[in-house]
Amino acid sequence: MNLALQKLTSLLTKDGKREKAKRLVHNALVRLHKAHAGAHVFETAVHNVTPLFELKKVRLAGTTQLVPSLVRAERGTHIALRWIVLSARTYKRKKKLAPFDAHLAQALVDASLKTGEAHARRQEVHKLAEANRAFAHYRWW
Repeated sequence: MNLALQKLTSLLTKDGKREKAKRLVHNALVRLHKAHAGAHVFETAVHNVTPLFELKKVRLAGTTQLVPSLVRAERGTHIALRWIVLSARTYKRKKKLAPFDAHLAQALVDASLKTGEAHARRQEVHKLAEANRAFAHYRWW
């Protein structure tokens, strides 16, 4: 849990402004705590968005195949947090007046409810992995 918060802070850090990123994460968790159960929503959101598979490109016989492979737990958590941050940034582009921590809190709530852009991205990756499972035997690394 604490490691995931540190990763989220690192993902939000821009131009070395780590304190600002910490403040954004803290304010988003405070918003979650006021509206919902804060830590529980964060853990559920990360768990719901964490992918089980990822697609790697393998070039074989002049064509590039998308080969599904399993994701390690640490990498899955990192991918989930990255998708949640991207989701919050697209919310920010749509509604420019609200502060970013509100958008981050909304992205976490959506992910915990299995809705929103981050969960849709996970579903899309899983659907592509299912479609390309015929190429799974090319996984030799």
